[in-house]
Formats: sequence, structure tokens, C-alpha cells
Amino acid sequence: MSSAETVTHIDYALLAKAHPRRHLVHKFWARKPHNVVAEYIEHYSKNGEIVLDPFVGSGVTAIEALRLGRKAVALDLNPIATFITRMIAKPGPRSHWSRHSATSFWAVHRYWIPPRFLESNVWMLFESAAIKGAQGVLRGKKDANKQIPFYKEATAFSDLEDDANILIGTQSALDLSSIPDNSIDYVFTDPPYGGDIQYFELSTLWLSWLSGEEKDGTFNLDWWEREITINPQQSKDFDYYHNRLHVAFREIFRVLKSGRFLTVTFHNTDVKVYNSILRAVIFAGFELQKIIYQPPARASAKALLQPYGSAVGDYYIRFHKPEKSFEKVFEREADEKRAKKIILESIKKILIERGEPTPLTDILKGHTLIYSELRKLGYRFFGANPESISTVLDENKDKEFTFIKGEGWWFKEPSKYRPGMPLNERVELTVLDTLHRKVATFDDILQDIYLNFTNAQTPSPNSVKDVVEEYATPKAGKWILKPKVRDREREHSEMIGFLAELGSRSGHEIWIGLREQSDTHRGKPLSELCDFDQLSLREVSPDDVDKYVKQIDILWIKDGQVAFSFEVEYTTAVTEAFLRCSAIPESHQTKRFIVVPKEREKFLYRKLSSQLLRERVEKEGWKIIFFRTLREFYNWNVRKKSIDPSLILEIARTPVEERVKQATIESFSE
Repeated sequence: MSSAETVTHIDYALLAKAHPRRHLVHKFWARKPHNVVAEYIEHYSKNGEIVLDPFVGSGVTAIEALRLGRKAVALDLNPIATFITRMIAKPGPRSHWSRHSATSFWAVHRYWIPPRFLESNVWMLFESAAIKGAQGVLRGKKDANKQIPFYKEATAFSDLEDDANILIGTQSALDLSSIPDNSIDYVFTDPPYGGDIQYFELSTLWLSWLSGEEKDGTFNLDWWEREITINPQQSKDFDYYHNRLHVAFREIFRVLKSGRFLTVTFHNTDVKVYNSILRAVIFAGFELQKIIYQPPARASAKALLQPYGSAVGDYYIRFHKPEKSFEKVFEREADEKRAKKIILESIKKILIERGEPTPLTDILKGHTLIYSELRKLGYRFFGANPESISTVLDENKDKEFTFIKGEGWWFKEPSKYRPGMPLNERVELTVLDTLHRKVATFDDILQDIYLNFTNAQTPSPNSVKDVVEEYATPKAGKWILKPKVRDREREHSEMIGFLAELGSRSGHEIWIGLREQSDTHRGKPLSELCDFDQLSLREVSPDDVDKYVKQIDILWIKDGQVAFSFEVEYTTAVTEAFLRCSAIPESHQTKRFIVVPKEREKFLYRKLSSQLLRERVEKEGWKIIFFRTLREFYNWNVRKKSIDPSLILEIARTPVEERVKQATIESFSE
């Protein structure tokens, strides 16, 4: 694995699993999913090779490296971090934890005095944390001992060349002089996110307890001056943070072998901090290759408390150390205009692919696309700078883009770009497809989603869960389609069959959508109700007929023009139906209808009032017909030889949501 060509890269999100007991013996902040970390280690290193984490935290990287037969270098300035890592990895009984503090739950990453609090019994907490609890020390150590069959700690890096398999050091990432040049095979690390988590301040109580009356120097409190953070109380500003981060990644670059990889994880919505990390790594000499959005196993307590201000999930950023160092590139100001144009076009592509208003954080998930386009023209950093993306959006606000409060960035004139089906609807259809194929666990469904929707399109697990709960019911740990969904699928074909018969009796030729022609109605394929082998229409190009019009569920056609179009929908994925019908020219004066079950009424009204559809619905004069109403209309007219087509308008409704009158105090008076 000496070059990039021999690696099978991870280019999509992985299914994050809950931590096993070995990673739950002690609380720590920003702990990454163990199985995701393990997957990266397996992809980017081989058995017996050396994996470095210079910001090791609770030791997930080091412990998983040992479990997979790699050697580990676990470094951290915080004595608590290296203590936890050593105590989990080192074989032995609970005596190692005799002075361990029993902690409960961290809701925020800082000291906090809540307005309300509950006093807990310290002995009960200790018993749960250390002895009886499912996540306690004893069970955690038992799991660790089983997973790490061999442990020999090195006293120096050279020992790793013999039979030692882990080097643990309480030291700063700013100075890796104890590690030789070009000696590390893979680096996986999770650096500090600006001042989000104040590790020193939060570790002070633990360190004071562990140092004991003898003031054990192992747990000293003098390392705060070297901590890489942003903290005004410690006179550490953004420049302090950025400069030291750059030094740390220069050291990482020096010790990593040429042609090998560095994975940096990141969890901060502050563009300035995000920019700082990327800038520090790139200017250390690394090539940025891929940015992957990685949803978590579950939202953190902080994210739940701040759902709109905290990223739910992480960015996993892959960097490569080139075989040959490249010359330092200084980007000229004269090139900025050209670079911004490339960024603008890349943002447009991301919005077209998503097909819906998109927050900046989701646009940044597509960062790799922007960066790769700019690198083709020799830009090393401009495209990797999130501030450049934000600047381009702001400069083009009310020109190319508009910002919709609560939703994100969208095209000012969407019709110019013909965006496809919105991402949320494609996710919904993928969930339905998975549930049709098998009775699935939620993890099965998520894995299908992550494989199909990468980077800027990767949805959150919570949004996927909402869809699953809409269409399926849990049974024995798995999800099975609700009977009503299958009923609606059968009704979908039935409604198309009714409309085809009614259209024929009203003197129209009938077209049935290509996907629907193989469905059956009354034991026969719907294609038997279609009057066309090949469809052609006045003033509609053959390309638009093939791409859009032929996909419409059912058309009533007269003299080569579409008199009536119908889209029959039983899911919430309705936007594509409106997009297809937009290919029919205004000169046809088409009457347009969407046919839905009654229970979808409120959702449909919300959908039609969205920024994506409101203007089109009003301009094209869409109407709604409910399944039950259409069935009753069909039964009333089934024996008639001919039908007045205008009667269909009488059973349709204008899509205006009924609003409940606001209650007043008089409403409650006698």
C-alpha cells in the first residue's frame, strides 16, 4: 500500500453503530463511532502497520487499531486522554480503575449550572458505572481484554519495530520529534474544533481527583498553556488556534510516509474554523481528495439541545501525502474572478442534484466537487476554502440565488435550470424500494440510503426514520410495509384504469405512462387501454416527449394536443409529477390534475405552498381529485356511452389549504 492506486477508497457514508462496552467505560467528548473508525483503519493500513492519532482523546483510534492487528501511536496533551486509552487497552482487572471517578451524563460541553437540577446518589452511580451497569468498567474491561489479545507498550518509537504494538505519550501534537520522518503508515485524527470543547477546563476536576494527596505528576494541570483552542479567558484567539493547528499538521506531514493517507474528522458549523482546519492541512503539504458527510449513530446531547446550530454528524476529510512534494502555489488575485465562476457553477450543480432549497452546511458536503473542479486549473486552496463558497453565495444573492428562511439557498429562477426530483422525495422512494424488497432493519435501510446518496445528498438518520415510520411498522426488530401502502399501490392502477375509461368515453385518445403500462387493472395490463404505440404531440420536441411527457401517468389527447393530464400519487413524492407536466406547452391549454388519497390532503397542501411548487401550481392551474371522489364519479358514469369531459372539473378542488379560524376568548364564554 505504498501508493494511492492500491487503495479501495471510502467515498460514501458508513452506517455508524452504537459504541461497544470497551468504549463506554469512561465519559469523553466527541467520541467517534468505533466501527466507522475501524473501517477507515482497515482500508488505509495493513496488518502490522503503524497508525497515528496525535489527538487521541478517549483512544478509539488506538484501541481499534490494536484490535485489527495494527500498531498504534496514541498521543494527547491531556493526561486524562492518555490515561483512559491506556486503561482500556492494557489487559488487567478493575484495580486499574480504583481511583476512577463515576460520572453520569454530559448534556453540554462546558461547565453549566442548570436552573433546575436533581441530586443523585453517588454510591448508586458508582455501583452502576463501575460494577453492575451494562456500560460499566468491569464489563468494558472484559470486552477490551477479549478484543485486544496482545498488548505490549513501547517506551520509545523504535520499540514498535520489534514486538511492541502501542506507544502512548502525553505530549503536544506541536512537537512529534520523537517520531522519525516518513515512519507512519496512516493517520486518523479528530483535532480540536476551535473553542467548541474546552478540554482542559472540563478535565480539571478529574485531574485533581486522580493526582491525589500526593500530587501525582502524571495528572498535572500545567498543560493548558499548550492546548490548541480558542479561549478568550486564556488569551487564545483565532490566530493562536490557526497557527498552532498549522504547526501540528506540518509535523503530521513530516512523519507520514509518502503516498499514504490522513483522515481528519470535523464537527463544527463555523465556516471560519472549518476553513482553518482545511487551510492548515493543505498548506502543510497535503492534497485534499474527498470530503464525506458521516451521520452519527444518534444525535448528541448538544445537537438535541441546539438542533439548528450544531451539525448533526461529521465531515470525514481524506488527504493524501504526494509521492513528490509540489511547488508552493501562490494564487494571484487576478485568478479570483475565474475561481469564483467555477465555484458558482459547482454550487448550481449541487442545487440541481438536490432539487430543493439547501442549507450552507449541506452545500459544504459537496465540497469535493468544488475543490476538484478548481484543482484542474491549478488552485490548491481557493476551492477548499469554505469562506470562498459562502462569499460566492452572498455575492450572487438576488441574482442567481435566493435565501429561503428555514430552508436554505435556492435558485432565484428555478425554471432556468429544471432541477430534478427533490432529494427528500428520492430518499422516500429509496426507502419504499428497500421495504418492497425485504423486511428490513433500520440499519439495512440506512445502508441503502448511504450507498445511493453521498456527500451533499446524504440525509440525516432522523429524516430517514421519519419516512420509515410513515410507511412501515416495526415487528421483531425489523420494519415491514404497512398494509395500507400496498392497498394504495393497487388503487393507483385502479385510478388510472378509471381515468382511461372515462377519457375514452369523453372522446379523447388515451396515453398511459410508460412505467404504468405494465401494471394491471381488472386482470389486464393498462397498456391495453393506451391508444398509442408511439406518442408525438404538437409543439413538443421528441426529446421532451420521451424524457417527460411519456412518464405522465395518464393523458387525454385530442388533435395532437393534451387536453387533460393526470398524475396519480399515493406517496408524498409528488414534485416530479409537476415537473413532468411542465413540458406541456401553454398553447395546449391543458387542464392539470393530481389525484391523491384523502389522507394526503394536508401534506399535499403544504407541499404545494412551498417555494418549489407554489408559483407553478398557480400559473398552470392545477386541481386536486381524491381517490374516493374519482371512484364515486366513475361508478356514477360507468354505464354511460359518452361523457361530457367538463364534468371532471366539477369533482376537482383548487389546492387551497383550509385554515382553522383562530379561537378568541369569546369562543369560550357562555
